[in-house]
Amino acid sequence: MVIIEFILWYLVIGCVFDIVVKYLTNSLENAELLDRHNDFNNTDRIITILLWPIGLMFFLDGFLRTYFNNKDDD
Repeated sequence: MVIIEFILWYLVIGCVFDIVVKYLTNSLENAELLDRHNDFNNTDRIITILLWPIGLMFFLDGFLRTYFNNKDDD
């Protein structure tokens, strides 16, 4: 049962990550800060849900570099 619970939580976190990515993408497009209008198809969503730790690493890397570089400029 432990492995099934781990897989379930992994997929739930992946779904939440996918929802957050979709929300942020829509928000940036509505604010005209992002010009791309390429929605994810189902294959892209499945890949995002399964490989969410890699996406999270890239997001945190970019966010932290931007945050600390802007903080040093002040």
